[in-house]
Amino acid sequence: MPESSLSQPRTYVWATVARSVNAVFTSYWRHRQLILQLARRDVMGRYRGSLLGLAWSFLTPLLMLLVYTFLFGVVFKSRWGGATVESRLDFALILFVGLIVHGLFAECVNRAPGLVLQHASFVKRVVALPGETVSIADKRVRVDGRELIEPYAFHSDDNTWSNDPSTSEEHRRRDQLPPTRVPDGAYFLLGDNRDDSSDSRSWGTVPAGHILGRALLVYWSAPPPPSGGGKGVLAPLGALSRTRWDRVFALVR
Repeated sequence: MPESSLSQPRTYVWATVARSVNAVFTSYWRHRQLILQLARRDVMGRYRGSLLGLAWSFLTPLLMLLVYTFLFGVVFKSRWGGATVESRLDFALILFVGLIVHGLFAECVNRAPGLVLQHASFVKRVVALPGETVSIADKRVRVDGRELIEPYAFHSDDNTWSNDPSTSEEHRRRDQLPPTRVPDGAYFLLGDNRDDSSDSRSWGTVPAGHILGRALLVYWSAPPPPSGGGKGVLAPLGALSRTRWDRVFALVR
């Protein structure tokens, strides 16, 4: 059999792999702003309310490095590659690089399975298209001057924040929004849980390239657990008892 016929499938496989890898990095680059925003939100939310806040993201690996360096470098007197003479700084630097790689891999593997569930709040509804003008007055949404009829919108807070300057900006923009034109190539998004949703009221319109797809159906729906509940071995049974069966597998419209 000619050698060229043997190399052709191998060349095709490598070309397919190269295209796949290129597509992945191209997608990362195209959505880099969205990825940075999600990463920043995740990091800030993880350490919100702690004593040192964001500083823990830097202190934790440094503390781990000190403990591992002391344990393996001083107590066990380990050496890299069988070297007989090696400074503790060299040992710590190599160990630190290994910790970074391991930490990145472990974070991706551990977080990936629940990524969509943990960021379910980023499934939003498009309420205004490019070129349209959207406004909110006392929680009522208007697009190009016409009030939207929204049976899907849910308000958990009966209080309506006014447009009074003495009211905090966070509260005002939840219930009040001056007429805002949606720029070309962007969309204005709102969550159905209006009083507890991070959406275009907080971070502005969303470029079309940042919208990854369309929600098809609701695979499961349940209200939040009561205060102090939702933990322990029996938590799944409690979640099952709160299931809103009329919304399970309902198509999103």
